[in-house]
Order: sequence, then C-alpha cells, then structure tokens
Amino acid sequence: MYRLILMLVIACILSGCATENFGQSVKLADKDNAIVVTDDTGHQVKLKKKPEKIMTNNIYLDNILLGLVEPEKMLSVSKNMDNSAKSFGNMVSSLVENKITNPGLEAVLALKPDIFIVNEVIGADKIQSYRDMGIPVYVVRLSTNIEEVKNEIIKLSRLVGEEQRGKILVQKMNDKLERIERNIPQELHYSKSTVLVSANYASYGGKGCMYDDICKHAKIRNGIADLGMTTGQTVNKEVMIEINPDFFFLAKPWKDNKAKDEKLLGEFLADKSLENLRAVKNGNVALLDEKYIFIGHQNCVWSVQKLAHLVYGDCVVLEPEEFLKGF
Repeated sequence: MYRLILMLVIACILSGCATENFGQSVKLADKDNAIVVTDDTGHQVKLKKKPEKIMTNNIYLDNILLGLVEPEKMLSVSKNMDNSAKSFGNMVSSLVENKITNPGLEAVLALKPDIFIVNEVIGADKIQSYRDMGIPVYVVRLSTNIEEVKNEIIKLSRLVGEEQRGKILVQKMNDKLERIERNIPQELHYSKSTVLVSANYASYGGKGCMYDDICKHAKIRNGIADLGMTTGQTVNKEVMIEINPDFFFLAKPWKDNKAKDEKLLGEFLADKSLENLRAVKNGNVALLDEKYIFIGHQNCVWSVQKLAHLVYGDCVVLEPEEFLKGF
C-alpha cells in the first residue's frame, strides 16, 4: 500500500500536476504579501508584509508618512511635529503617542519598528548598525525641490503598501500648485526679488535648496540665487546690500511669541547698514515661520502659497492650510 501511494506521488510530481500548482501558490502568496523596494542608495529592502509599525528619524519623513498611513501606524514622530512654527501637522501628530527627535539605537530597539526610514546624513556606519541588529532600514536622500518630493512620496507609498494613497497625495499637490500659479498674473511673474534671512541657518537659501524651488513656483526671484550663490554659502549683510531685494523674509523657529517677534524685526529694521535698501524703505520685511522655509514634504505647497501672497497680494487667495493626506 505504501509503495502504491509513493508511486502515485512520484507520478504526480513527474507529470507536473502538483509541483506547478504548489509553486504558483507560493509565488502568488509572496506577490500578494511581500514588499520588495529599492531605497535611494540602491539597497534592496524586503518586508514580509505591509508594515504596521513605522518609524523615521526626520520631521520631513514624519510628515510624508502621516500623509500616507494612519497615525496609529507611526511608533513615534519628531517633537517638532507639535510646534506649529515648524510643522503643519500638529493636529495629526497629536495622535501619535511617542515624540522623539533624532531617535538613537536604544529607542529604535525598544520600539522594534517593522521599518525604520532614515535620512542618509546619519551615515553609513549607523545605518549598517541598525541592519546588523535585524531592523529593516530604508534610506532616503532629502529632497531639494518639489518634483523630488513628489517622487519620494511615490517611493515611500510603495514601501508602506499604500501606492494609491501616494498617487492621490501627489495629485492634491499638483492641483494646489496649479491653482496658485494660475492666479498669479503673467505680467507679475518674477517681477519681484526676495532674500531669506535665517539666523540659525545663514548659509541656506541659494541655488539647489527647497526655498529656491518654492520661489520658482511662486513666480518670484530668489535674490541669493540670482547672485549666483548656491545653498551652503553664507548670506551676510554685504550680500543683502548687493542684492537690494524687494522683500526680506526673516525666519523664526518659535510659535506665538510676540516679544521675540518684535525683537527680531526691531533689530533688523534698526540696522543702519540696511536702512536704504528697497525692502526696508517700503516696509516689505516679513517674519516667516520655519515651516514655510525648511520643508521637504507635501505641505510645501502652502509655502508656495504663502510667499506668493506676501509678494503679489490678494490675487493669490489664501486657501486654508490643511495637512495634506492621500486618504
């Protein structure tokens, strides 16, 4: 009897009746559940299923992920997500229990994420140390323009198994950008120049950064880039005087602090070396929350709207600044 059963099994295998179906079912199961993607450094990341416990090390990435997945899937977000001067997502981030800025190895091991999404600037050694501990790591190069933000959203949406949400989110960005740019009269395009002034990041604002690309979408000239300076070069008073812009934007990292606002603005306007500049004489010096300036995620569309409105006025209608999500 045993020999008969064995012969039947062998015959079935040789004819392919079992092997083909078994192999197909494994392949389909793998195709249905597993996620295999390549990160920005060319490293292939394999997940057995859609991640339910997600963690990042960067506020930009927290914003993108909260635009793709429910807050309960985020193990933690940056503490700065709750600061309305630095983030548009404070209402969303309030639903995430853990607030950790730049989480270290100990915090990551304690929370045990299904996927840890990191900015490549933390370095190859740290990234490898996480992988050596058995933590799947996806590495991102932070975006320097809006098109790169859109591409990163699509890539991250595939990583978390929410590609349709990624497409919806990008479409929302496109719709809002088209609305803003359509409202700026053609004759005003690039008719005004600006200079960004940031005490904390004096070398930010030239060619090759998000602020420069936001200016392009807002149809205003970035005076720092016009001078041929790239981001990383210091913007000092001599540079400001040489540019003589139509507008100054002063970056501020705090929220709801009138005394600090007045001090920052007052000290800038009291500087005798700047008093004859066009922007100062015309009263076109504005304070800007850092969330409008350092913004490598989907809510950069509100930066475009803000800058365009400050420079070109009511032709750019201020639509409510909702946190953009793909669901």
